[in-house]
Amino acid sequence: MNEATVHALAAINRAFYRDHADEFSAARTAPWPGWEALVPALRDAARAGALRVLDVGCGHGRFARYLAESLPAAAIELCGVDASEPLLAAARRAGPPGARWETADVVDAPDALPAGPFDLVALIAVIHGVPSRERRRSLLAACAHRLAPGGLLVFTTWRATDDARIRERLLDWNSYSARARMPIDCSQLEPGDHLIPWGDGDDVVRYFHAFDDAELATCSEGLPLALERRYRADGRTGDQNEYFVFRAR
Repeated sequence: MNEATVHALAAINRAFYRDHADEFSAARTAPWPGWEALVPALRDAARAGALRVLDVGCGHGRFARYLAESLPAAAIELCGVDASEPLLAAARRAGPPGARWETADVVDAPDALPAGPFDLVALIAVIHGVPSRERRRSLLAACAHRLAPGGLLVFTTWRATDDARIRERLLDWNSYSARARMPIDCSQLEPGDHLIPWGDGDDVVRYFHAFDDAELATCSEGLPLALERRYRADGRTGDQNEYFVFRAR
C-alpha cells in the first residue's frame, strides 16, 4: 500500500473520531466482557509494585476506567494516548484520577509512543483501524519494545466480517471513492480493507481491516513476544472480538 492510500484511509478515521466523538463515546460506555479474562494476570503483576500501563488508542478512557475499578487495591500508573483531541478531552473529564493523557498518532508515528517500560501495553479496538500491513506491524513492534521484562501486550481485532449482518452493511470502495473529498486508489487496498457506515445512511463512515489467519499468524514474527492466550468474546454473538495476549520474553 502506498503512502497516499495510507494517508487517505487514516484520514477517514481521524475525521470520524474528531467530528463524532460525543456520539461515539455515548454508544461505548459498558466494559467488554472479554476484559474480565485479563484481570487475574494484571492482579498478579500489580503485586510487585505499581502497574505501569500504556493504553494505546485509549479513546475516551473506557478501558482505563475498567482497570482502575477492577484492580482497586493496586496502584496503577496509566498513560493513555490517542490521536483524537475530543476523545482525550472526554477521558480527562471522566478519569481515572492520576492518569496521563497524551496526543499521539500511532498511524503516522508509532515511535512517538511514550518510552516506558510498561507492565501492560493495550491496544483495544485499535489495530484493525491501522491501514497497511506494514504499519500494523510497525505499531506492534513499537509496543513490544516498550514492555518491561515479562510485561503483557494485549491487542484485539474486530471479527466483523464473520457476521452476515455486518457484511451486508459494508460499502463499495469505488462508489465511496467517486464521492469522497480524498479519493481512494482502490488498486492499493489490501484484502480485508473495508468501509462501514455509522448510523443511518452512508455519509459517515469508518475504515477497518479484517485480519485473515495468515496475517494473524505472522504479525508477531521476530518480535520478543510469546503468545500466552488467544480467545474470542464480546458483541451480540459473544465472539466478535478476538484477543491476543503476549508476554515479553
